Amino acid sequence: AVYFFLILKEMFQMTTDVVTALKSTFSTFRKEGLTKIRNKNVSIISRQLEAVAVALHEVGALPDEAPLDILEGFLICSCAPFRDTFAFQNTKERIRHIRQHYGEGGSTLERI
Repeated sequence: AVYFFLILKEMFQMTTDVVTALKSTFSTFRKEGLTKIRNKNVSIISRQLEAVAVALHEVGALPDEAPLDILEGFLICSCAPFRDTFAFQNTKERIRHIRQHYGEGGSTLERI
């Protein structure tokens, strides 16, 4: 079973093009936010972003800025109470991001 797993993992390894495309998901969401999501469905985009984050984390390519990109994207919407909630979380994440550069804070995947 372990041998079969290693064969499959090697066969379906992510190329740099795939990693680049997945990383662009975060920057695109940061720029467009919920405006490009059908019916502004937070549940769907949350699952999609989490799946991309997990895939990138598995290959060690999850960018440190991913949580900030996600929170910035959630700020682009028409519902003020929703936006205000994420504005506060965005501020907290910016502080964590600064602290992480000094060796504090959790992993990037945990912050997502």
